Amino acid sequence: MVFSSRTAVVLLLAFNVAQGFVAKPQPRCVLRRDAGFGAAVNRQPKKKKKDAKPKPKPPPELCPCHSGLPYATCCAQYHADHTTVPDPESLLRSRYAAFSLMLPEFLVDTTHPDHKDYGSGTRAERVAKMSKGLEASRFTALRVKCQECKGDDEHEITFEADVRPRDSPEGAGVTLHERSRFVREGGAWFYREGLDVSSKKR
Repeated sequence: MVFSSRTAVVLLLAFNVAQGFVAKPQPRCVLRRDAGFGAAVNRQPKKKKKDAKPKPKPPPELCPCHSGLPYATCCAQYHADHTTVPDPESLLRSRYAAFSLMLPEFLVDTTHPDHKDYGSGTRAERVAKMSKGLEASRFTALRVKCQECKGDDEHEITFEADVRPRDSPEGAGVTLHERSRFVREGGAWFYREGLDVSSKKR
């Protein structure tokens, strides 16, 4: 008996189905950073919640304030208790380190209530507001330029800070130039305001 080509194809398919040789559908492959290209997954990656609080970075060996000292013997003690900051420069450096380590609680606690960005609401609400944007930037350098004592409880510091978007290449970003005013109340130092603030691209 002679089969037509169409009949042969139909019979071949029927035979393969009967023998269980039809390939089973495979899970869809997507690119996963933790498993490499082509790793099969059965679910979509979880989306990050927009309002999720950024997790603090693990403590570094050297302090992010660029003092050259170990973090444990530099700004760590101030981050544990902001009322122990002894002077305005230490507050400036510990606040810079808090930006780098994503510690919004410390930033809120060391901002004077009269600062225009302090805001209203509860401390938790102010911390949540401060948290926004911390994950988006990298703080790569701090240079204290000059200082001027305005009295026992008031001080000004001029500094430069290099900041760049977290995903940008090395050398990108801006240099922030600021003259900051610090005040002491109840024995604790606070960041009061930025008097002269400017920035330029690097």
